[in-house]
Amino acid sequence: MVMETGKADQIKSIMERRCSCRAFSKRPVLKEDLEELLETAVKAPSSSGFQNYSIIVVEQKSIKKQLAELSGPQQFIANAPAGLIFCIDLRREKRIIQKRPSPSQSESQFIQFMMYMADAVICAQTFCLAAEEKGLGTVYIGNIIHYMERVSELLNLPQYVMPVIMVCAGYPRFSGKPSPKYPAEVLVHTNQYQDLPIEILLRAFDEKYKDWRMPFNERAAEQIARTAQQDQGENYGAVCREYLKKADLIGPYQWYYGCRYLKKDLWMSTEDYRRFMKTKGFTWIK
Repeated sequence: MVMETGKADQIKSIMERRCSCRAFSKRPVLKEDLEELLETAVKAPSSSGFQNYSIIVVEQKSIKKQLAELSGPQQFIANAPAGLIFCIDLRREKRIIQKRPSPSQSESQFIQFMMYMADAVICAQTFCLAAEEKGLGTVYIGNIIHYMERVSELLNLPQYVMPVIMVCAGYPRFSGKPSPKYPAEVLVHTNQYQDLPIEILLRAFDEKYKDWRMPFNERAAEQIARTAQQDQGENYGAVCREYLKKADLIGPYQWYYGCRYLKKDLWMSTEDYRRFMKTKGFTWIK
């Protein structure tokens, strides 16, 4: 079936205007509208059509508040009219197979875990696009994966169910501006992966972040150097410090990785994830 030109243009328009919304008005999202959006979201494609995901709609203010604290804190999460947690869910499959016996080792296969994570995210993106078409704003909250165990406890997620991504939705308080994106020629490869010449790659990077404004300052530079030193050794910390001073600016990679994400000590460690996934019944991880 060939998509009608009008429909294709409508989808393109939605993608071009969509931006993350972190300032919601007090206008509530009507229950019937949310139900319609969720019905649209669950029509998304999934591995083998099994839909091994679940969506937790968070209505309780106390839970929203705790999610906001875990994620930043980011107060807008507590204030968002709608909060949804998209989860991998093998529990439903396990319960059905108990009554209708079938071979099933999804919990022991890494590839299945990756498939079901993708399914949950595809469902979430379908929800976001449908919400945008309806005039709502949305934003993804990825920080919940750093606190999978605490989020699972907060939402009473049983074995074989684990959180993947959170979406906040509501009516925007004001019009936002989409963030700049790389053009397709930077991201799309033909047949095999092909490195762009570094000069072209840097030019595309500079174009994407042409409106980025963060001049060099000693405090940020020292923090970035300390973070680089902790992660990659003393010499690399010095390399970063020297580059920042010479460039006379703090770039997006330096800011986000060196200054903004400093709660890593509070995040779950690799060992924490191994232990947590085993308690959830996912035995592929060793």
